[in-house]
Amino acid sequence: MKISLINVQISEGNNIVPPLGILYIAAALEQQGHELQVFDIDPDVSSCVDQIKNFSPQIIGIGCYTNTFPKAQRLTQRLKEELPRAIFICGGVHATAKPLETIRELRVDYLVYAEGERSTSRLVQCLESGALEEIAGVKGLYYWKNGEIVYTGPP
Repeated sequence: MKISLINVQISEGNNIVPPLGILYIAAALEQQGHELQVFDIDPDVSSCVDQIKNFSPQIIGIGCYTNTFPKAQRLTQRLKEELPRAIFICGGVHATAKPLETIRELRVDYLVYAEGERSTSRLVQCLESGALEEIAGVKGLYYWKNGEIVYTGPP
C-alpha cells in the first residue's frame, strides 16, 4: 500500500531531533513492503498537500502534539477534501493524551493509542487484506463502528 505519514511541527525547523515515533512506524511499514512518504513539517509554512495528492496514498497518518493539534485539524480537513477515499489514521502525544476528543474532532477513521509500531503495522495488514473483522483484535486502537467509538484496549 502507499502510505503518507506526517509529523506536524510547532514551527518550521523547530525539531532538533528527528520525529522518532513516526519514523519507527515508517520503518515497520517499510519492512512489510509498503511504499512510504514521510513529512516532518509545519503545514502552515510548507504545504505538503500537493506532494501527498500526487503520491495518491491509500492511507494518511498524522501525528501531532497538543500545541500543534489545530494545525493537524486544518491539514486533515484539507487532505480529506483532496483525497476523500484515503483512510485516515492519527497518533502521537495528543492522540494518546486525549483519544476520544481527538478522534471526534479530527473525524479520522482510526486512532493509534500509545506506542504505535505494532498497532499500526497490524492495522495496515488488516486493511490491506480486507480482514476488517480482525481490527477489533488489534490492541491500541480507537475506531468508528456504527457511529460509535470502539476501543480495543491498551497495546
